[in-house]
Amino acid sequence: IAVAAWPTDAFTASMADSRGLQVLAQVIRARLMAGLREREGLTYSPEVFVDQPVSQRHYATLGVQVELPPAKAGTFFTELDAIVRDLARTPINADELARARTPMVDAGRRRFGLAEYWVDALAASDDDPAYFDMIRSKVPDLEKVTAADVQRLAARYLAGRVPFQFVVQPGMPEPAAVHPRSVSAAR
Repeated sequence: IAVAAWPTDAFTASMADSRGLQVLAQVIRARLMAGLREREGLTYSPEVFVDQPVSQRHYATLGVQVELPPAKAGTFFTELDAIVRDLARTPINADELARARTPMVDAGRRRFGLAEYWVDALAASDDDPAYFDMIRSKVPDLEKVTAADVQRLAARYLAGRVPFQFVVQPGMPEPAAVHPRSVSAAR
């Protein structure tokens, strides 16, 4: 498993930009699928995530995780870097934008018809009335995301910034030796 992640602004800093980051993540996922899976045959399905907890005002990330042999992690990081640099340099076309954005808009609309969605969404609104704005703005904000937004967000948060990277290696890690005095001092 190889992971790369960049810090972003918190969800509440700009809900419109947060929705744009979600679309950007899907564009990256589609390009990784084409680059790593279809061309290189390295991974079945890259996972892209945007972690923007509303409760954390100063924490958010956009990350990518893939399953591949550790020896191929460099190929993943190189491919990902090329993708984010291209997204920052060149606007995506209308078809690529629609393939990333439309499923998110459709899923958002479907969720509005589910009782489970409303139970979760309304429970969170007890502590913060801004949740109502988040609920109301989700689909309209996603529909407003443009190719220029995706390009701007890629340039702002990803391109030219070194992501946090790690690779999970196979094998059992060696347990850390703990000095007996360290254990007794901790008690």
